[in-house]
Amino acid sequence: MYSIFVNYRRGEHSVAVAALVEMLAHHFGRDEVFLDVGIPSGERYPQEIEERLHGCDVLVSVIHNGWAATFGQPRRKDWVRYEIRTALRKNTTVIPVVLEDAAIPAWEQLPEDIADILLLQSATLRSAEFRGDVDNLIRRIEHHVDLDGAAARKAPVRAKPKRTWLRIAALAVALYLVTLVMFFDSVEDEALWRRFAEPAFASTALLVLASSLTMIATWPLKRLSYRWERNAGTRTYREALSRNWIVPALLFVATAFGVSRAMTEDGGWQEWEVWYVGVVVLFGLFYLHRQWRISTVEDHAWPPPVTTDHWLFRRAALRLHEKLTTDKEWRTPRSRTLQRQAVSVYLDLAQARLDLIAKSRLSLGRWILGGHSGETTVYVAWYTSILVLDVSAVAALVFGEHVPGNPLLVIAITVVAATAFTAAMVTTHLLLDRYRVRKRIEELTEWQGKLGPLIFCVDEPS
Repeated sequence: MYSIFVNYRRGEHSVAVAALVEMLAHHFGRDEVFLDVGIPSGERYPQEIEERLHGCDVLVSVIHNGWAATFGQPRRKDWVRYEIRTALRKNTTVIPVVLEDAAIPAWEQLPEDIADILLLQSATLRSAEFRGDVDNLIRRIEHHVDLDGAAARKAPVRAKPKRTWLRIAALAVALYLVTLVMFFDSVEDEALWRRFAEPAFASTALLVLASSLTMIATWPLKRLSYRWERNAGTRTYREALSRNWIVPALLFVATAFGVSRAMTEDGGWQEWEVWYVGVVVLFGLFYLHRQWRISTVEDHAWPPPVTTDHWLFRRAALRLHEKLTTDKEWRTPRSRTLQRQAVSVYLDLAQARLDLIAKSRLSLGRWILGGHSGETTVYVAWYTSILVLDVSAVAALVFGEHVPGNPLLVIAITVVAATAFTAAMVTTHLLLDRYRVRKRIEELTEWQGKLGPLIFCVDEPS
Protein backbone atom coordinates (compact mmCIF):
# COMPACT_ATOMS: atom_id res chain seq x y z
CA MET A 1 0.00 0.00 0.00
CA TYR A 2 1.39 3.42 -1.03
CA SER A 3 4.47 2.18 -2.89
CA ILE A 4 5.22 5.71 -4.19
CA PHE A 5 5.77 8.61 -1.79
CA VAL A 6 5.73 12.14 -3.28
CA ASN A 7 8.00 14.57 -1.41
CA TYR A 8 7.51 18.29 -2.16
CA ARG A 9 7.45 21.77 -0.70
CA ARG A 10 4.16 23.65 -0.89
CA GLY A 11 4.08 26.73 -3.10
CA GLU A 12 3.04 28.04 -6.50
CA HIS A 13 4.27 24.81 -8.09
CA SER A 14 1.74 22.72 -6.09
CA VAL A 15 -0.56 22.64 -9.15
CA ALA A 16 2.15 20.85 -11.16
CA VAL A 17 2.69 18.43 -8.26
CA ALA A 18 -1.05 17.69 -8.12
CA ALA A 19 -1.11 16.99 -11.87
CA LEU A 20 1.90 14.67 -11.50
CA VAL A 21 0.24 12.77 -8.65
CA GLU A 22 -2.99 12.42 -10.63
CA MET A 23 -1.19 10.82 -13.57
CA LEU A 24 0.84 8.53 -11.31
CA ALA A 25 -2.36 7.46 -9.51
CA HIS A 26 -4.10 6.80 -12.81
CA HIS A 27 -1.30 4.50 -13.91
CA PHE A 28 -0.35 2.74 -10.67
CA GLY A 29 -3.63 3.14 -8.76
CA ARG A 30 -4.64 5.61 -6.08
CA ASP A 31 -3.77 3.17 -3.33
CA GLU A 32 -0.14 3.13 -4.51
CA VAL A 33 0.62 6.88 -4.55
CA PHE A 34 0.82 8.92 -1.33
CA LEU A 35 0.63 12.70 -1.02
CA ASP A 36 0.33 14.28 2.40
CA VAL A 37 -2.77 16.28 1.42
CA GLY A 38 -4.71 12.99 1.30
CA ILE A 39 -4.36 12.18 5.00
CA PRO A 40 -7.84 11.32 6.38
CA SER A 41 -9.41 13.60 8.97
CA GLY A 42 -8.61 12.58 12.51
CA GLU A 43 -5.31 10.85 11.64
CA ARG A 44 -2.17 11.99 13.47
CA TYR A 45 -0.12 13.87 10.87
CA PRO A 46 3.45 12.87 11.94
CA GLN A 47 2.52 9.23 12.55
CA GLU A 48 0.76 8.92 9.18
CA ILE A 49 3.72 10.49 7.35
CA GLU A 50 6.23 8.16 9.01
CA GLU A 51 4.17 5.01 8.36
CA ARG A 52 3.79 5.83 4.66
CA LEU A 53 7.44 6.84 4.37
CA HIS A 54 8.82 3.67 5.92
CA GLY A 55 6.51 1.51 3.79
CA CYS A 56 7.18 3.04 0.37
CA ASP A 57 9.39 1.62 -2.40
CA VAL A 58 10.11 4.89 -4.23
CA LEU A 59 10.35 8.48 -3.01
CA VAL A 60 9.76 11.10 -5.72
CA SER A 61 11.35 14.37 -4.56
CA VAL A 62 10.10 17.44 -6.46
CA ILE A 63 12.74 20.20 -6.94
CA HIS A 64 11.49 23.67 -7.91
CA ASN A 65 13.05 27.12 -8.25
CA GLY A 66 14.39 28.24 -4.89
CA TRP A 67 14.07 24.71 -3.46
CA ALA A 68 17.55 24.72 -1.86
CA ALA A 69 16.95 28.06 -0.13
CA THR A 70 13.89 26.69 1.72
CA PHE A 71 16.07 24.48 3.91
CA GLY A 72 17.61 27.54 5.55
CA GLN A 73 14.28 28.90 6.74
CA PRO A 74 13.41 28.40 10.43
CA ARG A 75 10.87 25.60 10.98
CA ARG A 76 9.72 23.55 13.94
CA LYS A 77 10.43 20.43 11.88
CA ASP A 78 11.39 20.34 8.23
CA TRP A 79 9.36 17.41 6.94
CA VAL A 80 10.77 17.63 3.40
CA ARG A 81 14.30 17.29 4.77
CA TYR A 82 13.23 14.54 7.18
CA GLU A 83 11.57 12.50 4.41
CA ILE A 84 14.59 12.72 2.09
CA ARG A 85 17.04 11.91 4.90
CA THR A 86 14.97 8.90 6.01
CA ALA A 87 14.68 7.52 2.46
CA LEU A 88 18.44 7.90 1.84
CA ARG A 89 19.32 6.16 5.10
CA LYS A 90 16.88 3.30 4.38
CA ASN A 91 18.32 2.89 0.86
CA THR A 92 14.86 3.56 -0.55
CA THR A 93 14.92 4.49 -4.23
CA VAL A 94 14.89 8.31 -4.48
CA ILE A 95 14.13 9.99 -7.82
CA PRO A 96 14.66 13.78 -7.92
CA VAL A 97 12.16 15.46 -10.29
CA VAL A 98 13.18 18.90 -11.52
CA LEU A 99 10.28 21.23 -12.42
CA GLU A 100 10.64 23.36 -15.55
CA ASP A 101 14.02 25.08 -15.71
CA ALA A 102 14.84 24.92 -12.01
CA ALA A 103 18.58 24.88 -11.37
CA ILE A 104 20.17 21.89 -9.70
CA PRO A 105 21.57 23.21 -6.37
CA ALA A 106 25.24 22.97 -5.52
CA TRP A 107 26.48 20.54 -2.89
CA GLU A 108 27.20 23.27 -0.33
CA GLN A 109 23.66 24.70 -0.73
CA LEU A 110 22.02 21.63 0.84
CA PRO A 111 22.17 20.28 4.39
CA GLU A 112 24.83 17.61 4.72
CA ASP A 113 22.36 14.85 5.63
CA ILE A 114 20.47 15.14 2.32
CA ALA A 115 23.24 16.32 -0.02
CA ASP A 116 23.61 12.79 -1.44
CA ILE A 117 20.40 13.41 -3.41
CA LEU A 118 22.58 15.36 -5.88
CA LEU A 119 24.38 12.12 -6.75
CA LEU A 120 21.16 10.57 -8.05
CA GLN A 121 19.99 10.77 -11.65
CA SER A 122 17.15 13.25 -11.87
CA ALA A 123 14.06 13.44 -14.08
CA THR A 124 12.68 16.58 -15.72
CA LEU A 125 9.08 17.75 -15.74
CA ARG A 126 8.29 20.52 -18.23
CA SER A 127 4.88 21.99 -18.94
CA ALA A 128 5.45 21.87 -22.73
CA GLU A 129 6.38 18.15 -22.60
CA PHE A 130 4.42 17.24 -19.49
CA ARG A 131 2.82 14.03 -20.78
CA GLY A 132 6.02 12.65 -22.27
CA ASP A 133 8.08 13.56 -19.20
CA VAL A 134 5.60 11.85 -16.88
CA ASP A 135 5.66 8.74 -19.10
CA ASN A 136 9.44 8.63 -18.81
CA LEU A 137 9.19 9.00 -15.04
CA ILE A 138 6.61 6.19 -14.88
CA ARG A 139 8.93 3.85 -16.78
CA ARG A 140 11.70 4.60 -14.27
CA ILE A 141 9.42 3.99 -11.32
CA GLU A 142 8.21 0.69 -12.78
CA HIS A 143 11.73 -0.70 -12.42
CA HIS A 144 11.45 -0.29 -8.64
CA VAL A 145 7.74 -0.96 -7.95
CA ASP A 146 6.97 -4.62 -8.65
CA LEU A 147 3.21 -4.50 -8.18
CA ASP A 148 2.49 -7.56 -10.30
CA GLY A 149 5.18 -9.58 -8.53
CA ALA A 150 3.81 -8.62 -5.12
CA ALA A 151 0.37 -9.78 -6.18
CA ALA A 152 1.78 -13.04 -7.54
CA ARG A 153 3.62 -13.72 -4.28
CA LYS A 154 0.44 -13.40 -2.27
CA ALA A 155 -0.34 -16.67 -0.57
CA PRO A 156 -3.34 -18.35 -2.18
CA VAL A 157 -6.44 -18.66 -0.05
CA ARG A 158 -7.37 -22.32 0.28
CA ALA A 159 -10.69 -23.52 1.53
CA LYS A 160 -10.54 -25.59 4.69
CA PRO A 161 -11.21 -29.26 4.02
CA LYS A 162 -14.66 -30.37 5.10
CA ARG A 163 -14.73 -33.10 7.72
CA THR A 164 -18.02 -34.52 6.52
CA TRP A 165 -17.57 -37.79 8.37
CA LEU A 166 -17.50 -35.87 11.64
CA ARG A 167 -20.74 -34.10 10.73
CA ILE A 168 -22.34 -37.40 9.78
CA ALA A 169 -21.22 -39.01 13.05
CA ALA A 170 -22.43 -36.10 15.19
CA LEU A 171 -25.77 -35.91 13.40
CA ALA A 172 -26.21 -39.69 13.61
CA VAL A 173 -25.67 -39.62 17.37
CA ALA A 174 -28.16 -36.76 17.72
CA LEU A 175 -30.77 -38.58 15.60
CA TYR A 176 -30.17 -41.79 17.56
CA LEU A 177 -30.91 -40.05 20.86
CA VAL A 178 -33.84 -38.04 19.51
CA THR A 179 -35.44 -41.17 18.01
CA LEU A 180 -35.14 -43.04 21.31
CA VAL A 181 -36.76 -40.14 23.16
CA MET A 182 -39.57 -39.55 20.65
CA PHE A 183 -40.59 -43.23 20.40
CA PHE A 184 -39.91 -44.21 23.98
CA ASP A 185 -42.54 -46.53 25.43
CA SER A 186 -42.95 -46.48 29.20
CA VAL A 187 -44.32 -50.05 29.41
CA GLU A 188 -42.12 -51.68 32.05
CA ASP A 189 -42.45 -55.31 30.88
CA GLU A 190 -41.59 -54.52 27.26
CA ALA A 191 -38.64 -56.52 25.90
CA LEU A 192 -35.37 -54.62 25.73
CA TRP A 193 -34.83 -55.34 22.03
CA ARG A 194 -38.17 -53.66 21.21
CA ARG A 195 -37.01 -50.43 22.83
CA PHE A 196 -34.44 -50.21 19.98
CA ALA A 197 -36.14 -52.10 17.15
CA GLU A 198 -39.42 -50.17 17.24
CA PRO A 199 -37.79 -46.71 17.14
CA ALA A 200 -35.61 -47.99 14.28
CA PHE A 201 -38.70 -49.19 12.40
CA ALA A 202 -40.53 -45.90 13.01
CA SER A 203 -37.48 -43.91 11.88
CA THR A 204 -37.26 -46.06 8.75
CA ALA A 205 -40.93 -45.42 8.00
CA LEU A 206 -40.30 -41.68 8.25
CA LEU A 207 -37.23 -42.09 6.02
CA VAL A 208 -39.29 -43.96 3.41
CA LEU A 209 -42.01 -41.32 3.52
CA ALA A 210 -39.53 -38.44 3.24
CA SER A 211 -37.61 -40.19 0.46
CA SER A 212 -40.73 -40.92 -1.57
CA LEU A 213 -42.09 -37.40 -1.29
CA THR A 214 -38.69 -35.93 -2.16
CA MET A 215 -38.24 -38.13 -5.23
CA ILE A 216 -41.73 -37.32 -6.45
CA ALA A 217 -41.32 -33.58 -5.98
CA THR A 218 -37.65 -33.15 -6.93
CA TRP A 219 -37.59 -33.96 -10.62
CA PRO A 220 -40.62 -31.88 -11.68
CA LEU A 221 -39.31 -28.90 -9.72
CA LYS A 222 -35.70 -29.01 -10.89
CA ARG A 223 -36.25 -26.55 -13.76
CA LEU A 224 -38.14 -24.16 -11.49
CA SER A 225 -35.40 -24.39 -8.85
CA TYR A 226 -32.79 -23.70 -11.52
CA ARG A 227 -34.61 -20.50 -12.46
CA TRP A 228 -34.54 -19.51 -8.80
CA GLU A 229 -30.82 -20.27 -8.77
CA ARG A 230 -30.29 -18.01 -11.79
CA ASN A 231 -31.70 -15.12 -9.73
CA ALA A 232 -29.40 -15.91 -6.81
CA GLY A 233 -26.45 -13.55 -6.73
CA THR A 234 -28.22 -10.73 -8.56
CA ARG A 235 -29.05 -9.13 -5.24
CA THR A 236 -27.59 -8.98 -1.74
CA TYR A 237 -28.50 -11.44 1.00
CA ARG A 238 -30.56 -8.75 2.71
CA GLU A 239 -32.54 -8.07 -0.47
CA ALA A 240 -33.05 -11.77 -1.11
CA LEU A 241 -34.32 -12.36 2.43
CA SER A 242 -36.69 -9.38 2.24
CA ARG A 243 -38.26 -10.83 -0.93
CA ASN A 244 -38.36 -14.50 0.07
CA TRP A 245 -38.80 -14.41 3.85
CA ILE A 246 -42.14 -16.21 3.68
CA VAL A 247 -40.54 -19.58 2.79
CA PRO A 248 -38.20 -19.88 5.83
CA ALA A 249 -40.97 -18.41 8.02
CA LEU A 250 -43.43 -21.14 6.97
CA LEU A 251 -40.79 -23.83 7.49
CA PHE A 252 -40.09 -22.49 10.98
CA VAL A 253 -43.79 -22.42 11.88
CA ALA A 254 -44.33 -25.96 10.55
CA THR A 255 -41.32 -27.27 12.47
CA ALA A 256 -42.41 -25.54 15.67
CA PHE A 257 -45.92 -26.97 15.29
CA GLY A 258 -44.61 -30.50 14.72
CA VAL A 259 -42.27 -30.35 17.71
CA SER A 260 -45.03 -28.94 19.92
CA ARG A 261 -47.43 -31.75 18.94
CA ALA A 262 -44.79 -34.39 19.57
CA MET A 263 -43.85 -32.97 22.95
CA THR A 264 -47.43 -32.63 24.22
CA GLU A 265 -48.62 -36.12 23.32
CA ASP A 266 -47.86 -37.32 26.85
CA GLY A 267 -50.06 -34.63 28.42
CA GLY A 268 -47.84 -31.57 28.48
CA TRP A 269 -44.35 -30.20 28.32
CA GLN A 270 -41.88 -31.79 30.68
CA GLU A 271 -39.15 -29.65 32.26
CA TRP A 272 -36.38 -31.44 30.38
CA GLU A 273 -38.30 -30.93 27.13
CA VAL A 274 -38.43 -27.17 27.72
CA TRP A 275 -34.68 -27.07 28.36
CA TYR A 276 -34.01 -29.27 25.32
CA VAL A 277 -35.99 -27.04 22.97
CA GLY A 278 -34.48 -23.91 24.51
CA VAL A 279 -30.92 -25.12 23.88
CA VAL A 280 -31.77 -26.04 20.28
CA VAL A 281 -33.30 -22.60 19.66
CA LEU A 282 -30.28 -20.82 21.15
CA PHE A 283 -27.87 -22.77 18.96
CA GLY A 284 -30.06 -22.06 15.95
CA LEU A 285 -30.12 -18.32 16.64
CA PHE A 286 -26.35 -18.27 17.14
CA TYR A 287 -25.82 -20.03 13.81
CA LEU A 288 -28.21 -17.69 11.96
CA HIS A 289 -26.54 -14.60 13.47
CA ARG A 290 -23.10 -15.88 12.47
CA GLN A 291 -24.22 -16.59 8.91
CA TRP A 292 -25.85 -13.15 8.70
CA ARG A 293 -22.60 -11.41 9.72
CA ILE A 294 -20.57 -13.44 7.21
CA SER A 295 -23.04 -12.77 4.39
CA THR A 296 -23.11 -9.04 5.16
CA VAL A 297 -19.31 -8.87 4.83
CA GLU A 298 -19.50 -10.78 1.54
CA ASP A 299 -22.12 -8.35 0.22
CA HIS A 300 -19.71 -5.40 0.41
CA ALA A 301 -16.30 -7.05 -0.02
CA TRP A 302 -14.13 -5.99 -2.94
CA PRO A 303 -12.62 -7.84 -4.66
CA PRO A 304 -15.63 -10.08 -4.07
CA PRO A 305 -15.13 -13.65 -2.85
CA VAL A 306 -15.41 -16.32 -5.54
CA THR A 307 -16.20 -19.98 -4.91
CA THR A 308 -18.09 -22.71 -6.74
CA ASP A 309 -21.25 -21.55 -4.94
CA HIS A 310 -23.57 -20.13 -7.59
CA TRP A 311 -24.60 -17.27 -5.31
CA LEU A 312 -21.01 -16.08 -4.83
CA PHE A 313 -19.52 -16.53 -8.29
CA ARG A 314 -22.56 -15.03 -10.04
CA ARG A 315 -22.55 -11.97 -7.82
CA ALA A 316 -18.79 -11.52 -8.32
CA ALA A 317 -19.18 -11.75 -12.10
CA LEU A 318 -22.09 -9.31 -12.10
CA ARG A 319 -20.27 -6.77 -9.93
CA LEU A 320 -17.14 -6.96 -12.09
CA HIS A 321 -19.19 -6.60 -15.28
CA GLU A 322 -21.01 -3.60 -13.81
CA LYS A 323 -17.73 -1.88 -12.91
CA LEU A 324 -16.21 -2.55 -16.33
CA THR A 325 -19.21 -1.19 -18.19
CA THR A 326 -20.59 1.63 -16.01
CA ASP A 327 -17.90 2.90 -13.59
CA LYS A 328 -15.91 5.83 -14.98
CA GLU A 329 -12.73 4.87 -13.14
CA TRP A 330 -12.82 1.42 -14.76
CA ARG A 331 -13.02 2.73 -18.29
CA THR A 332 -9.99 2.15 -20.45
CA PRO A 333 -7.22 2.94 -20.09
CA ARG A 334 -7.68 1.90 -16.45
CA SER A 335 -4.98 2.03 -13.80
CA ARG A 336 -2.73 -0.95 -13.14
CA THR A 337 -4.36 -1.46 -9.74
CA LEU A 338 -7.86 -1.74 -11.23
CA GLN A 339 -6.57 -3.90 -14.07
CA ARG A 340 -4.97 -6.28 -11.56
CA GLN A 341 -8.23 -6.43 -9.59
CA ALA A 342 -10.20 -7.21 -12.74
CA VAL A 343 -7.74 -9.92 -13.79
CA SER A 344 -7.74 -11.36 -10.26
CA VAL A 345 -11.54 -11.74 -10.17
CA TYR A 346 -11.51 -13.16 -13.72
CA LEU A 347 -8.89 -15.77 -12.76
CA ASP A 348 -10.87 -16.66 -9.63
CA LEU A 349 -13.92 -17.27 -11.82
CA ALA A 350 -11.81 -19.42 -14.15
CA GLN A 351 -10.55 -21.42 -11.16
CA ALA A 352 -14.12 -21.90 -9.93
CA ARG A 353 -15.00 -23.34 -13.34
CA LEU A 354 -12.07 -25.78 -13.15
CA ASP A 355 -13.12 -26.80 -9.63
CA LEU A 356 -16.66 -27.49 -10.87
CA ILE A 357 -15.30 -29.61 -13.72
CA ALA A 358 -13.28 -31.62 -11.19
CA LYS A 359 -16.37 -31.93 -8.98
CA SER A 360 -18.43 -33.32 -11.86
CA ARG A 361 -15.93 -36.20 -12.14
CA LEU A 362 -15.91 -37.26 -8.48
CA SER A 363 -16.79 -40.81 -7.53
CA LEU A 364 -19.81 -41.42 -5.30
CA GLY A 365 -17.74 -41.98 -2.15
CA ARG A 366 -15.56 -38.90 -2.62
CA TRP A 367 -18.63 -36.85 -3.48
CA ILE A 368 -20.36 -37.85 -0.21
CA LEU A 369 -17.27 -37.28 1.96
CA GLY A 370 -16.66 -33.97 0.18
CA GLY A 371 -19.87 -32.64 1.71
CA HIS A 372 -21.18 -31.42 -1.63
CA SER A 373 -24.80 -32.08 -0.67
CA GLY A 374 -26.24 -31.19 2.71
CA GLU A 375 -29.31 -33.36 2.06
CA THR A 376 -27.10 -36.38 1.38
CA THR A 377 -25.23 -35.79 4.63
CA VAL A 378 -28.55 -35.81 6.49
CA TYR A 379 -29.76 -39.00 4.78
CA VAL A 380 -26.49 -40.85 5.44
CA ALA A 381 -26.54 -39.75 9.08
CA TRP A 382 -30.19 -40.78 9.34
CA TYR A 383 -29.38 -44.20 7.86
CA THR A 384 -26.44 -44.57 10.26
CA SER A 385 -28.66 -43.84 13.27
CA ILE A 386 -31.11 -46.54 12.10
CA LEU A 387 -28.29 -49.07 11.76
CA VAL A 388 -27.02 -48.25 15.26
CA LEU A 389 -30.54 -48.74 16.66
CA ASP A 390 -30.85 -52.09 14.90
CA VAL A 391 -27.39 -53.16 16.09
CA SER A 392 -28.46 -52.25 19.63
CA ALA A 393 -31.60 -54.36 19.18
CA VAL A 394 -29.55 -57.33 17.95
CA ALA A 395 -27.18 -56.95 20.91
CA ALA A 396 -30.17 -56.98 23.24
CA LEU A 397 -31.36 -60.22 21.61
CA VAL A 398 -27.94 -61.88 21.79
CA PHE A 399 -27.15 -60.97 25.39
CA GLY A 400 -30.75 -60.92 26.71
CA GLU A 401 -33.36 -63.53 27.33
CA HIS A 402 -34.72 -65.79 24.59
CA VAL A 403 -37.55 -64.17 22.63
CA PRO A 404 -40.22 -66.30 20.90
CA GLY A 405 -40.89 -65.79 17.20
CA ASN A 406 -38.47 -64.29 14.69
CA PRO A 407 -37.58 -60.73 15.80
CA LEU A 408 -34.54 -60.73 13.50
CA LEU A 409 -36.91 -60.67 10.51
CA VAL A 410 -38.32 -57.31 11.65
CA ILE A 411 -34.79 -55.94 12.10
CA ALA A 412 -33.73 -57.27 8.68
CA ILE A 413 -36.73 -55.69 6.94
CA THR A 414 -35.91 -52.39 8.63
CA VAL A 415 -32.28 -52.51 7.48
CA VAL A 416 -33.16 -53.48 3.90
CA ALA A 417 -35.79 -50.74 3.58
CA ALA A 418 -33.49 -48.10 5.07
CA THR A 419 -30.63 -49.19 2.79
CA ALA A 420 -32.77 -49.16 -0.36
CA PHE A 421 -34.33 -45.76 0.20
CA THR A 422 -31.09 -44.17 1.38
CA ALA A 423 -29.31 -45.45 -1.72
CA ALA A 424 -32.15 -44.11 -3.87
CA MET A 425 -31.95 -40.67 -2.26
CA VAL A 426 -28.15 -40.46 -2.46
CA THR A 427 -28.25 -41.43 -6.13
CA THR A 428 -31.00 -38.92 -6.83
CA HIS A 429 -29.08 -36.08 -5.20
CA LEU A 430 -25.88 -37.09 -6.98
CA LEU A 431 -27.59 -36.90 -10.38
CA LEU A 432 -29.25 -33.60 -9.51
CA ASP A 433 -25.97 -32.16 -8.27
CA ARG A 434 -24.19 -33.12 -11.48
CA TYR A 435 -27.00 -31.53 -13.46
CA ARG A 436 -26.57 -28.28 -11.51
CA VAL A 437 -22.79 -28.46 -11.84
CA ARG A 438 -23.06 -28.76 -15.64
CA LYS A 439 -25.35 -25.71 -15.71
CA ARG A 440 -22.94 -23.71 -13.56
CA ILE A 441 -20.00 -24.67 -15.76
CA GLU A 442 -21.96 -23.43 -18.78
CA GLU A 443 -22.78 -20.18 -16.98
CA LEU A 444 -19.15 -19.57 -15.98
CA THR A 445 -18.11 -20.24 -19.56
CA GLU A 446 -20.57 -17.56 -20.69
CA TRP A 447 -19.20 -15.11 -18.11
CA GLN A 448 -15.65 -15.74 -19.30
CA GLY A 449 -16.79 -14.92 -22.81
CA LYS A 450 -18.37 -11.64 -21.62
CA LEU A 451 -15.64 -10.47 -19.26
CA GLY A 452 -12.57 -11.56 -21.21
CA PRO A 453 -12.85 -8.96 -24.00
CA LEU A 454 -13.65 -6.19 -21.52
CA ILE A 455 -10.55 -6.97 -19.44
CA PHE A 456 -7.87 -8.05 -21.90
CA CYS A 457 -8.79 -6.46 -25.22
CA VAL A 458 -7.81 -2.98 -24.04
CA ASP A 459 -4.87 -0.70 -24.46
CA GLU A 460 -2.51 -0.70 -21.51
CA PRO A 461 -2.22 2.68 -19.80
CA SER A 462 0.80 4.49 -21.07
